[in-house]
Amino acid sequence: MSNPTRRAILIVAVVAMAAFCASRLDIGTDVTNFMPDGGRAKLASLSRKLANSELTRTMTLSVGAPTLDEAVDAADELARELAGHPEVAWIRTSMSGESLAEAVDLYFPRRYYFATSDPESELPDLLSDDGLQQQARRMLAELRQPIAPFLKPLTMRDPLGLFRRMLDTARASQPSLPTHRDQIVSADGQFALILLATVHSHFESETQANFLDDLSAAIDRVTARNPGIEVEASGANRIAVHAEQSIKRDIYRIGACTFVGVAIVFLLFFRSLGAFLLTSMPAMFGIACATTLGILFFGGLDGLTIAFGTALMGVAIDYSIHVLNHHTLDGAGTSADETVARLRPSLTLGATTTMASFAGLVLTTSPAFRELGFFAIVGMAASLLATIYFLPAFLPRPRAIPSLSRQVARQLGAGVHRLERHRAWLRLLVGAALIAGVVAVPHLNWVDDLSRLGSADPEIMAEEARVRSRLPTFETGRFVIAIGDDAEQALQKNDRVHGRLSHLQREGAIGGVRSLHQLLPSRDLQQRNLSALRETPNLAARVDRAFHAVGFRSGAFAAAFEDLDSPPPPLTLDDLKRSSLAPLLTTLALPIGDQLAIITYLREVQSDEAVEAALADLDGVVFFEQRKFINEVYAEFRATSLRQILVGTILVSAVLMLRYRRVRPALAALLPSLLVVAVLLASFAALSVEMNLLHVIALMMIMGMGVDYGVFLVDSADDAEGFSATMLSLLISCLTTVLVFGTLAISEHPALRAIGVTTGGGVLLAFLFAPVSLLATRRTTR
Repeated sequence: MSNPTRRAILIVAVVAMAAFCASRLDIGTDVTNFMPDGGRAKLASLSRKLANSELTRTMTLSVGAPTLDEAVDAADELARELAGHPEVAWIRTSMSGESLAEAVDLYFPRRYYFATSDPESELPDLLSDDGLQQQARRMLAELRQPIAPFLKPLTMRDPLGLFRRMLDTARASQPSLPTHRDQIVSADGQFALILLATVHSHFESETQANFLDDLSAAIDRVTARNPGIEVEASGANRIAVHAEQSIKRDIYRIGACTFVGVAIVFLLFFRSLGAFLLTSMPAMFGIACATTLGILFFGGLDGLTIAFGTALMGVAIDYSIHVLNHHTLDGAGTSADETVARLRPSLTLGATTTMASFAGLVLTTSPAFRELGFFAIVGMAASLLATIYFLPAFLPRPRAIPSLSRQVARQLGAGVHRLERHRAWLRLLVGAALIAGVVAVPHLNWVDDLSRLGSADPEIMAEEARVRSRLPTFETGRFVIAIGDDAEQALQKNDRVHGRLSHLQREGAIGGVRSLHQLLPSRDLQQRNLSALRETPNLAARVDRAFHAVGFRSGAFAAAFEDLDSPPPPLTLDDLKRSSLAPLLTTLALPIGDQLAIITYLREVQSDEAVEAALADLDGVVFFEQRKFINEVYAEFRATSLRQILVGTILVSAVLMLRYRRVRPALAALLPSLLVVAVLLASFAALSVEMNLLHVIALMMIMGMGVDYGVFLVDSADDAEGFSATMLSLLISCLTTVLVFGTLAISEHPALRAIGVTTGGGVLLAFLFAPVSLLATRRTTR
């Protein structure tokens, strides 16, 4: 097939795949994809929903001023400025709108259903003669208050105080929110507070960045009109936006250095910037093929799969650099197809070993790992195809061999040749490095804490802490989850959870709970309350006597129990969803698959162990610590990746043995990757480096490069000129990898720095160990 035809096929294929991916690609970020266990996957799904819920979309604005009245005035002004913003879902300066008293029509007719949380043990005391007299005295005192005219219509229909009892229980569970002139203020009375929720998640950084700019402008306008006003803010969106902007600045700065460095490398050795585009082409083709087939097979791809798979394609660039360099050094008498034909066995073996190292992922029970393995294998296969079949069509015949390339290749070959006389020392070095790596493994410092990967701005975090301290709230990272197959089952479990937590609250182990139980007990509990009231002998007569004894008119409550025999149906979850209280359900009841999870939030937890012990015997109930859980998932991902390195190494060894049929060349090809890992691990252990998943991911990529370097040298070892050209290929590949990935080591962000240090140091070691391994394993040399 002619070169123009091959070029046309590649261009059409890439354009078609790019268009397909642009229209169909759905990038997922669901951590549950990395979990094989169904139960943990459901918890991870719930965690992800909460991370995108109103909990994380809520911001708090704190307004300080010389006097509290000035702060309240400024807060009111700022709230009006923001009220019409399209990104503001709601804004509140007063808690009055959240009172359950607004739901009288929903709850008062059903008050008998809500009598107690444990009718069998609590109602006998409540309905005893002493209990009824205490309630009569309590009601008499209430009716003597100035607001009695507003209370009387309800109290006269509810002599047992069941509705008031329900409201008191709900209020007692909430943190105290003082007000001044109907404005929420801080506990110390120094700051006016504004609560608002954004429409979109804090993960949508562009939208949130624009909103934060508008918020800052609104604050500037208010402070300009009110001298002495100071506004501080708290919100997950502020942290997320700052983190992304900081990383982008880092990447732009490092990217500029990378571009300049790679440009210099290609100008020096190939006298062309276009050569870099040519060497990138097979990798881009591999990414396009893997993404397209991934969409067809999986319906979409996880974000981590694309990120890691794209990074892995950095290995594929080495193949095209190897081809381009040999083609350049071959001179004008050799066509690109002839060069590729000579290198095809090495290229094929290098790609096959890389694919073999990821084959184990396809066999795991984790959807995301299977996806990642598929992407790596397909991407490498497509990159190999493009390197062997399409790349030659784009390579022109070299006019002249660059003098620098010739000289460097000659010096590299001669340098390796001089090392031959020190083969015994090289073998000692190899053995020492491997032993050091094995010894280092137990001393590695693994830190599976996602928060350590970030680089939060100390000023922003300090402001966050100050604002949060002014508004007592429930913890959003630790809560109790009751999971049921349907709403009633989940509610019954939640009833039991509430009973256990109420006991802990009375003992002081927790400061409070926010639970759906306070709005909606199970149908079973509601019916038990109603039945217990109905079965109480002479209830109406005994109430009349008790209330008459403290001064109420006899017969005043004759009509109060008329609806005890014919109340409306018990309250259901669907009733709440259709009511004005529906917004409260967004963080209290969430579906997970075909089940329902009911979440109870805790405040001032004094002992995690006490909470876990209190709930230990409840089936389908979990005390969930979000940060701990996510870190466990992160650790599981790391552990699986480490196991994959071992499985991949075994598979790569098998492929090398099948190819070479002898131990020495197979070992020479494999050894560079083993030495790289050994030396890096020993160094990390000696320096007490905090290692994490990103170090493991970088090690996987570096091992692939190490095997490729070994294969290329083994296959060219018997050809002096070819060996020198291969050493130059490895040098150019090493330099470009260091410039592309290794420069991340200068990043301010721990995550990027981990990738940069491991990749940069690893590829340099791979370049050094490839010839060392070859010499250390050969019986004779040229």
